[in-house]
Amino acid sequence: MQLLALPAFLYAFRQIKKMWWSLPQSPSDNYSQKSKLKIIFFCFGLLSFYLFQLFYPLSPSPYPLIFIIFGYLLIFIGFWLCKKALATLGNNWASLLDYQIKPGQKLITTGIYKYLRHPLYLGDILWLTGLELVLNSWLFIPLFFLLSFLFWRHSIKEDKLLANHFGQKIPVK
Repeated sequence: MQLLALPAFLYAFRQIKKMWWSLPQSPSDNYSQKSKLKIIFFCFGLLSFYLFQLFYPLSPSPYPLIFIIFGYLLIFIGFWLCKKALATLGNNWASLLDYQIKPGQKLITTGIYKYLRHPLYLGDILWLTGLELVLNSWLFIPLFFLLSFLFWRHSIKEDKLLANHFGQKIPVK
């Protein structure tokens, strides 16, 4: 049953790599470079944890195949949201770790941001939860709630930062 998780792991690794290389490069922004190093270590740690779960499942017994199929669906939707959000943001993207307004940054309210205020956070929650489901790990339950809470708290801070900088209320449709 754990072999069903191997394609999900490889897909997640490939998508993280593709998104990483598509991020806007700013060689003069040292703070952003530090953030990128932190992201690399985070992704390496996360993928190592998932690789560990491939060989040592954290759930004593496998659950139905429908959970794995649903997990794959969450992974694909999550990465799709992340890719759409990054494509819409372009050079306006700033790492979660940077927590800054970049020079010349614009408030994006088009594309996927026309419908969702924080599609990157939602995408991350979905693909990480889906990967836990595919890995047959009951960690998907606490992980979903923990990530939702952390991203919700960060989104409030981020919205205040954007509202203060752009001098308007952040529109949500």
